[in-house]
Amino acid sequence: MHTTPRRDARAKASIGSKALSSCIALATLASLLLVPPARSEGSDGAPLEQRTRRPNVLIFLTDDQRIGTLKHMPATRRLIGRKGVTYENAFATTPLCCPSRASIMTGRYAHNHTVRDNSSAIRLDMSTTLQHNLHEAGYHTAIVGKFMNGWSSRALPPDFDRSVVLISSQERYGSNGYTQAVFNVNGRLKRVHRYSTDFMGSRAGSILRRFDESDRRPWMMFVSPNAPHFPAIPPRRHSDAHVGEPEDNPAMHNANPRDKAPEVRNFVLPRRLPKFARRQKRTLLAVDEMVAAIFRTMRNLGEVRRTLVIFLSDNGMMWGEHGLSGKEWPYTHSLKIPLLLRWPQHILPNTRSSRMVANIDVAPTVYQATATGPDHVMDGRSLLSQARRRSLLLENWDNRQWKSVRTRSHQYIEYYGRRGIQFRELYHLRRDPWQLRNLLHRHPRRHRDIATRLHQRLKRYRNCNGTLCP
Repeated sequence: MHTTPRRDARAKASIGSKALSSCIALATLASLLLVPPARSEGSDGAPLEQRTRRPNVLIFLTDDQRIGTLKHMPATRRLIGRKGVTYENAFATTPLCCPSRASIMTGRYAHNHTVRDNSSAIRLDMSTTLQHNLHEAGYHTAIVGKFMNGWSSRALPPDFDRSVVLISSQERYGSNGYTQAVFNVNGRLKRVHRYSTDFMGSRAGSILRRFDESDRRPWMMFVSPNAPHFPAIPPRRHSDAHVGEPEDNPAMHNANPRDKAPEVRNFVLPRRLPKFARRQKRTLLAVDEMVAAIFRTMRNLGEVRRTLVIFLSDNGMMWGEHGLSGKEWPYTHSLKIPLLLRWPQHILPNTRSSRMVANIDVAPTVYQATATGPDHVMDGRSLLSQARRRSLLLENWDNRQWKSVRTRSHQYIEYYGRRGIQFRELYHLRRDPWQLRNLLHRHPRRHRDIATRLHQRLKRYRNCNGTLCP
């Protein structure tokens, strides 16, 4: 068919316009991976988020779950990971239960919120927590499970409308946390004969139904099972479940690390560690079932698509790497944690991110999603923003004192004693991801420049606050 030059030009312009529109659409879709829709204002000048329903917030917080164990949680991977983002480089800035939980609730490093061990929960300023600020913003709030170590069994955590708090084993009424567990249920102590994780799932569902009946306000809930914390007792139905072969990696064959700190060289590895590791994995099977049950409840209530869901652990766990067990160590398996994020229509599903993130990023993420904010300065960065960090501060005081700075290529560690720096370690993470060779052991002069730079960076970070933190 014959066309005039003008009509032909119009056709080309139309094609170019469509191509540009397609590019813009793809760019917009990509931006939804980590950035929620921009805030808009209505005719009355009020943010539209305040005139429409803000998202619910559901935070699953496990206890001592190390990286790699999500493979035993198919429902969690399907419901959260495949529907959102899996962060492959997530860290606990202080790898110990109570300090890490305080960091999750406040978005702050432990040197700022001052909870430095498992006996100082009372030091946390509760007005700086997520539950306080969301409660003040009109959210229903609830906690089911573990709160913070050392919290009094008779005292309910403030700013929660509903509380089903697991009593610590250190308390007079406490138990092993799995069987015959004691809970403070809205102010009344209750011994529970069901397996504790199952009970938590049931109570969480009941609270969600209660919130749905009362009014249409959004809600925020922590669901925090004891699993897979010691003594890691699985329910009877999973007591003999097959959880694969014992873990094996190069760091587990580094049982006599002469190039590491005295605390590491003198550590005595428990003989029954492989059995404990299997038990830990089996306790996570019940957690996976609990996650699925809570999602069924949310689906029945029509809440799934309007809920921001975050799944993480408070710290990692050593299963024999470098001859060590437990946590509070400055090495990868003590520091790294599973972290998943799901928010329909705001985050692209089935995405994996290599971005360096941390427990201190949880609170800023929730505040951005809910269009709320705290009165205090936070050290973390919202996972919904495009912010990227080049390094991360890691710190510990309980049992052994150390500080570390970790970048994508290196990790520098300083152990401290009464007279200051007692021992230093440096690892090239790209060449030595298992941290087998301390570069400062045999050839310190060869690596003096990078060690000096990271030492100076650590000095800047050790008392940092807000935007001055990595």
